[in-house]
Amino acid sequence: MTRVAIPITNNKLSNRFVDCTHYEVFGIENKNVVDQYKLTQKFNNIDDICNWVKNESITDIIVHYIDKQYVNLFSGRKVNLYVGIDILNPNDLIAAYMNGTLRSNTRNYLTDMAS
Repeated sequence: MTRVAIPITNNKLSNRFVDCTHYEVFGIENKNVVDQYKLTQKFNNIDDICNWVKNESITDIIVHYIDKQYVNLFSGRKVNLYVGIDILNPNDLIAAYMNGTLRSNTRNYLTDMAS
């Protein structure tokens, strides 16, 4: 099963991965959503994020902006990142994901932690 996490603020994709009110997690099989739930999670350090990805069996993450350090973290754990995605509601995002039409904008959506 594919498990897609989307950080949410105000019922739309959050501007940043860790600065959100909650995560919508979708379980997908054969291009159908078979499971969906909200996960309220605050991360205090990178180990919390690693444990979260592992414990929730996250395979894909849809984000607008993301800090560069997370890119290496997720790629090392074979988690697919969709970066630079327009700020839309999670149902529209997951529909585009399943249809293969989820697209990034052309701007650089990777940021340094110090920025």
